Amino acid sequence: MKPSAAQSDKKIDEYIDEHIDEHIDEQIDEHIDEQIDEYYDVIVVGLGAMGSATLEQLSRTGQKVLGIEQFHSPHHQGSSHGETRIIRQAYFEDPRYVPLLQRAYTLWQDLETRAKRAGHLSSAPLLQLSGGLMLGPAHGTLIQGTLDSVKTHQLPHDFLSSTTLQHHPYWQVPADYAGVYEDQAGVLWPERCIATQLKLAESQGATLWQNTRLLHWQ
Repeated sequence: MKPSAAQSDKKIDEYIDEHIDEHIDEQIDEHIDEQIDEYYDVIVVGLGAMGSATLEQLSRTGQKVLGIEQFHSPHHQGSSHGETRIIRQAYFEDPRYVPLLQRAYTLWQDLETRAKRAGHLSSAPLLQLSGGLMLGPAHGTLIQGTLDSVKTHQLPHDFLSSTTLQHHPYWQVPADYAGVYEDQAGVLWPERCIATQLKLAESQGATLWQNTRLLHWQ
């Protein structure tokens, strides 16, 4: 009797499960044994903005940490590139974010100070305060949410009414628009931030594996 196609496929799947997958696992285990002769307290996979920050902070605790990145970070293959990212304290989404943002400002400034002291950063800043102006309908989510945050946390700001904006020589906005200016708003330079965090992490004892894809985890 000639076996059906379904039976043949089932036998092939069984053979793969029994022989091929087992052989691949053995090869991976052998490769790991060859490449890794030591263990780490923490392994961080992905060294973009979040990964590099995590690695840098962990490297300060005295733990043995490893960072793995499939490309060479910083790079243009993820979401942590593009020269600048906006940072502000007057977060319109919810006032509860504000304490987190204030802590972030402190940590960015501390990182910059430590990096310059260690010689990993020149005079170029990581965090650059430029001031930020939020414009939108006076009774809309953006303006009302921003005012809620600045009032809840007593953040320095300037409110620009619709009348003020209409008489400003440089702006042409709809008649119902208002604005909130925050002088502590600015930008972060993401590639520079990532590179600095990785340099500091390595100087603090972290191990970096760049251009290394994570293929197996057990």
